[in-house]
Amino acid sequence: LGSGRQWMPWIHIDDVVGIMLQGAGQEKAAGPMNAVSPNPATNLEFTKALGKALSRPTLFPMPATALKIVVGEFGGILLSSQRAFPAAAQRAGYVFRYPLLADALRDAVRGAS
Repeated sequence: LGSGRQWMPWIHIDDVVGIMLQGAGQEKAAGPMNAVSPNPATNLEFTKALGKALSRPTLFPMPATALKIVVGEFGGILLSSQRAFPAAAQRAGYVFRYPLLADALRDAVRGAS
């Protein structure tokens, strides 16, 4: 989408649940926790990894202008960038089951079929 350089936080559902359980079960896990992977990806990296997991080509980017025409204001959200890290979850000792995007998407696609 757009340039593809924007950062996208992502996380596998198993790690979302794991972080929630970790936070609920430990006093040292007080405060907010970012439920995101420790390895953020750019939109381009995410799109290519998703295409590979789905065995689909990812040939053409969608220009920002076209995206804004198609989805309106939501296009701005899709084109925004956020590089978030799970520092609090990692300090609390959470070990990610799916820290790598390719592994997370492969598992998610396998579970969806």
